Amino acid sequence: MTLAQGRGSRLMLLKGSLAALGIPSRVVLVRPFTTDPAAYRFAGAELFNYAALQVKTAAEGEVLLAPGIRHAPFGRIAPQAQGQEAMVLPETGEKPLALKTAGSREADGKHVALQLSLSAEGTLSGKGVETYRGLEAAFLRATLERMNQEQRHQALEAAIARTFENGALTELAIEETEEPGSPVVFRFSFVAPGFARADGDGRIIVPHGIYPSSFARRFLHQFERRTPLLIGNPEKLDLEVELELPQGATLAGAPQSFKLETPFGRFERTEQASPGRFSVRQSSSLSMTRVAPEQYRAFGEILIAADQAEQREVVFQAAPSTVAAR
Repeated sequence: MTLAQGRGSRLMLLKGSLAALGIPSRVVLVRPFTTDPAAYRFAGAELFNYAALQVKTAAEGEVLLAPGIRHAPFGRIAPQAQGQEAMVLPETGEKPLALKTAGSREADGKHVALQLSLSAEGTLSGKGVETYRGLEAAFLRATLERMNQEQRHQALEAAIARTFENGALTELAIEETEEPGSPVVFRFSFVAPGFARADGDGRIIVPHGIYPSSFARRFLHQFERRTPLLIGNPEKLDLEVELELPQGATLAGAPQSFKLETPFGRFERTEQASPGRFSVRQSSSLSMTRVAPEQYRAFGEILIAADQAEQREVVFQAAPSTVAAR
């Protein structure tokens, strides 16, 4: 029925197909990181709510397959199920087997490359390429499959408007294939009038950075907590920005660098400047974790520091001859 109707448990369908080929497999129930972490002498079955299939291969030995994640890389399960306690369900005559799943619980993340241009009037325009890898791509592809072309365009248009003030999407192309583990790539162009502010002294001011992650806004919803804060999805971002400035303009002041290594993740940002050019290289990651109430203040200070580094006001100064000509 699953195969005929295109719905139902693909896990049991895969198990049956492997059995028909003479390949043994076992159902594995995993207790994901996001479930109740309390220790129980007899943990309820509802805690082990992530199902995978254990298969022994000639090339890689025993691997866990998660048929519920279409297009996932072979042998990869969700980060929430990696490094977690699990139970192998026995076949007839076998005994249950407890194990701990492999994996680092890290995100595959995305890579963003932006080629931008800033006019003397403060209009930002350019092109971007967002590349999603591994499980990130598989989860994204599942979302895209439920959307038509117009809905896809609207979704990215909304994302552009959130990221770049006054931003409007002008072009969009999405590259995706049916190959498991393949990346999903967004190629887009946009224009954002009034993104920066031009004053009368030849200065062009970018008030809130170029590609904000907005960590504090997304995670700091309370002044203090009495219960742990669950970060249930790990994050990873690699960002490259190349910004072309108006002729003769340059960064006012020295380029900034910032690096932060913490138990909750890491953040590193490097700026470079030359006449007519400004570039940013940034790498950030946020671990899947539970932030205890006594750690919440320190966690918040870390997120705010990262936000301040990437959203700092950046000022560009036009060449004196250009200012005089005005």
